[in-house]
Amino acid sequence: MLGRLARATDARRGLVSAAFLGAAGLGAASQFLWLGAKPIATSPQYCECGLLAEEVMSRLMTLNIVGGVQSWLVSGALLAAAVGLVVAGQLGREAGMPGAWQWVAVLTAGFSVVGAVLPLFDVYPFDVLLVVLVAGILFPIWAVWLASRAWDIWPPAELATHALDTEPAADLETRI
Repeated sequence: MLGRLARATDARRGLVSAAFLGAAGLGAASQFLWLGAKPIATSPQYCECGLLAEEVMSRLMTLNIVGGVQSWLVSGALLAAAVGLVVAGQLGREAGMPGAWQWVAVLTAGFSVVGAVLPLFDVYPFDVLLVVLVAGILFPIWAVWLASRAWDIWPPAELATHALDTEPAADLETRI
């Protein structure tokens, strides 16, 4: 829906959609990967072959590998979301969203980039806390603020006629 703020010929329209869909896909994949691997790796059942130490060690290595893959997927999701936030912030501002809303988008994008890079420096738990800040606090604030102004930037008549597909984003006076 955010892409509809731009003209059909505007490249930002596809970019914002692809960025948020990519972020959602990578984020979901990271969680499904962990959900699939953890029950097997933490199962209390062991074989009776006498290789208990080796089996425990292989399960720990499996968790480490899956954790590394998950970390990279989350970093990719954060970077994709950062691109989407910056582009959507520009489109929303042109459509009549407040300047402070665009700054929240830029701030969230900045924290997303930092959150994507921090795992490279092994600064646990700060990297995880930054993901919580971005995904659990800042991004929802940005989205709820957008939703609260949705009827101002997407009037129902325009949505019904799909006028946003051909018209440029109108200025603030014509939208309010």
